[in-house]
Amino acid sequence: MIFTYKPEGQDEGQTWDIDLGKLRSSEMEGIEARTGMDYGSEFKQKFVARNTSARKALLWTLLRRQHHTLLYKDVDFADDEVVVNFYKHEWQEMIDNVAKSKSIEPEEKAERIAILTAAMEESEESLEHSGKAPTPSKKSGPSTD
Repeated sequence: MIFTYKPEGQDEGQTWDIDLGKLRSSEMEGIEARTGMDYGSEFKQKFVARNTSARKALLWTLLRRQHHTLLYKDVDFADDEVVVNFYKHEWQEMIDNVAKSKSIEPEEKAERIAILTAAMEESEESLEHSGKAPTPSKKSGPSTD
């Protein structure tokens, strides 16, 4: 996914091309300790659902890679200062996981798949309009846009 943080008033922000499955164990433990969410399931689900605590925890984690002493309580952002764009294969994986789930009722499953599909299409359209259609890469460190 492409995770961008652009604080208001700054010409350039920071952009990370990351895979949530590639965070270090110390980073995952830090997220769990700060949010109380299980990283492997609850955190990822809430992150995709735009949960503020999940997004703050990931932003804090990414910023700490450069600013090791940054405190969690000092991370504060406006909703429009954080932008997340998933790759098509990531959207498809989310859709497939819902489709395979045995714990979701069929009607709810269909609704979730429809929501994810619409979000995937909206994300692709948004990327096309911005001219920033991402291409998957293995890079997971920070870069400037």
